[in-house]
Amino acid sequence: SRMALAQICGLPVNTQMALKDEYAPHTDDAPVATTYNMPDVYSRRQDLHALELGIKIADQQSKIAMSSMLPTAALIGSYTVSNPNMNDGFEKKFGGSWHIGGVIRIPLWRWGGNYNKYRAARTQANIMRLRLEDAKEMVDLQVSQAAYKAREAMKTYDMTRANLRQADENLRQAQLGFKAGVQTTDNVMEAQTAWLKANSENIDAEIDVCLCRVYLSKVLGTLEYPHE
Repeated sequence: SRMALAQICGLPVNTQMALKDEYAPHTDDAPVATTYNMPDVYSRRQDLHALELGIKIADQQSKIAMSSMLPTAALIGSYTVSNPNMNDGFEKKFGGSWHIGGVIRIPLWRWGGNYNKYRAARTQANIMRLRLEDAKEMVDLQVSQAAYKAREAMKTYDMTRANLRQADENLRQAQLGFKAGVQTTDNVMEAQTAWLKANSENIDAEIDVCLCRVYLSKVLGTLEYPHE
């Protein structure tokens, strides 16, 4: 497995690699919650943030389209200073004058075209809202499925641990019986085979628990990603 991983990574096949969690403590035995605060989950999901941003953009586009149909007014004011003063026979002193103007624009034509733009922008905003609602429903489904799989994985892990304890005890008794001369080598080998199977199943169940917890934290938005 290490050689295959090194080959995929483009490293020499004899490269020795150690996983970050290879010597980490065993699986967390904390129970998996049955209910979650979904508003908090929504606030941590980046994909939902992107849809919410799309809704805000669509709303702003609809406001821009609406503004093109509304009257606009502009007021302009200025004050001009000159020397010589042109308002007093070109007298050589400073003088000035005020200039005030106003503009009012009322759209009369192409009303239908602007209104269609507004309707299109509002429709796009509604589509984005529906997409957001659908995405939230999918998040609810993801959380429910991930939590269910994590709980089932914990049940399987507990069962394999109980089987492993039983296999340990059976192997111990078989070895003691063999030393005492009341058990045969076949009995010891059967106990060793059962212990090996129980240990392998326990390892597989522990891996499944870890994977289910990682996926659950991902759909909950609590999975921490390394930042470089």
